Amino acid sequence: MTQPPWLQEPVLSPRLVLRAGRDAAADRAAAVELMTDPQVRQFIGGPVSAEEARQAVSRPAGQRWGSFVLALRAGNGGGEADVVGVCSLSRERGELEIGYMLLPRYWGKGLASEAVAAVLAWVADHLDDEQVIAVTQAANVASLRLLARLGFVERERFAEYDADQVLLTSPVVSAAPSLATLRSCGPGLSQ
Repeated sequence: MTQPPWLQEPVLSPRLVLRAGRDAAADRAAAVELMTDPQVRQFIGGPVSAEEARQAVSRPAGQRWGSFVLALRAGNGGGEADVVGVCSLSRERGELEIGYMLLPRYWGKGLASEAVAAVLAWVADHLDDEQVIAVTQAANVASLRLLARLGFVERERFAEYDADQVLLTSPVVSAAPSLATLRSCGPGLSQ
């Protein structure tokens, strides 16, 4: 299946704007912080050096298919405040896979759940995929809980990168809430 054009319009959830990356200082600073933070990278290979991170973000951000920048919404409109993380879609394992990273100061607020739910709704509205997979280390209990709350179920365990991994599958994507429903739910959706 061919990919649709990437994010012509931002996706709005109750507290987040999910948009394509931009060549902007806020996007670059958040990306460097995500790549170099030991807490963020604990279960995904560890932090990279500040130099490696700066080099990675020196290339144009562009409209890379599957990459959502997560920013807090400013007020009731589509305006945005701080960049808080990223959510991505890829097909590296042959299936549509979702991944996400948030800056630690935004953990525990339900923002990751809200972002993943919004991306699942976007997938249901724009792609023909029947399901979405997620892979996380078995030791990443918080991520496993988040995915379970959103209806993901364990499909298999395997070793990769010298760690036990869990591959989970989403409920049927067509059952995901629509973007309109998600926007009308308010912040309680992600609690």
